[in-house]
Amino acid sequence: FGAPLSANISFSCVLQRDFANAFEFFSEDTAFFPIQIGNNTYQKCYTNDISISIAPYVPVTLDASFTCLDPPTDKQISGDATLPAISPDSDKLVYGHTCSVENMGNVVGDVQSQINYKKRNSRSPIYTLGSVSATSMLLSATEEEMSITSTGLNNLINFSGDVLGSSVKVNLSDVTGLYGEPNALTMAAGARVATEKYGVDGGGTVQTTATIKQVTL
Repeated sequence: FGAPLSANISFSCVLQRDFANAFEFFSEDTAFFPIQIGNNTYQKCYTNDISISIAPYVPVTLDASFTCLDPPTDKQISGDATLPAISPDSDKLVYGHTCSVENMGNVVGDVQSQINYKKRNSRSPIYTLGSVSATSMLLSATEEEMSITSTGLNNLINFSGDVLGSSVKVNLSDVTGLYGEPNALTMAAGARVATEKYGVDGGGTVQTTATIKQVTL
């Protein structure tokens, strides 16, 4: 009561090949987006956290969270019967075993079994004189992290971490080999391998994990 009104929205979904058309928020960090839940539209929604999980033989999943500065008020919560019916197409689903990694041979090699990507946007609310609620949000920092689990470790990092000489890319493709967005998951040259770990159990393969971090803003 008497405080600014806002809403936190989060969702989880599987990715299709043409996901980039539906999820422009993935790359547009400074913009805000409307989100419709049922028949109510939440305006001025800014991305906070985005994460993508990739594993063999299961669909790639995306989790995202938003802060909404202009949520609907005094509205009934109900569904929207006017939304078009969308026929699912399993050929368009992006699976973990159909994705590929580029330029990661200097850190990990052999078979990649798990990839996790996280992106966090730190924001500061902007208020006008006399206003209780924020009118917009200023992007103050963007941090990205990618962890790749593999069966081979090619290099031990030093105290300051290894610097990538070229961009590491994860291509998200469907079973037909078509890319949804070739540069969606990219750690640019200059990013650092911040942590790495490896171990082996009796009768098992070596499991290694390298974590790359970069600050883009």
